[in-house]
Amino acid sequence: SQQEVLDEWAKNNKDSQDYGTKVHAVLETYAKTGIVDPEHETLIKEFQKMGDYTKKTGALQEQILHSHQFKVAGTADIIVPVGKFFDVFDIKTNKAFNFFSKYGETLKSPVEHLVHCEYCNYSLQLSLYAYLYQNLTGRIVRHLAVFYWDKEKNTFTKYQIGRAHV
Repeated sequence: SQQEVLDEWAKNNKDSQDYGTKVHAVLETYAKTGIVDPEHETLIKEFQKMGDYTKKTGALQEQILHSHQFKVAGTADIIVPVGKFFDVFDIKTNKAFNFFSKYGETLKSPVEHLVHCEYCNYSLQLSLYAYLYQNLTGRIVRHLAVFYWDKEKNTFTKYQIGRAHV
C-alpha cells in the first residue's frame, strides 16, 4: 500500500541518519582523543588516509558557524586553520555521491543553474561554511572537500570542491 511504502521510506531515512550520526561520533571521538575503537578500526584507518585531522594538528571538529546578519548557522565537520588560511572538510555517509541528477532536476532560485545532486548541494554547503568562517576569523579559504564514506566498500573518497593556488 501507499502507507507501507511511505513507512519504509521513513524507516530507511531514519536508519541512514542514525548511521551517519554514528560514523560522525566515532570519527569525532578519534579526532579529539586519538582513541581507536577496535569495533571501528577500518573506518578510522580509512579516515587516516584522508590526512591527519586530529586535535593535536590544530584541526577543529564540529565547528559551529553563524552570521547574525544573514540569520544563518551551521556546523562544519572539520576546519583546519593554516596560518592566514583555512580548509573546510565535511564527512558524508549517504547512499550515493552523484555529480548529476538522474531526473534532470536543477536547484531552486537563485542557484537554478546548478544541477540538483550531491556534488552541487555539498559545494554550496561547504562554500557557506567557508564564507561564515572567513567572516568570523578574517582567514582566507584555501581548500574545500567532502570525505565520502562508502559503507559497502568500506572506503573514503575525497571529492575536491575547491582549492585555491596559494
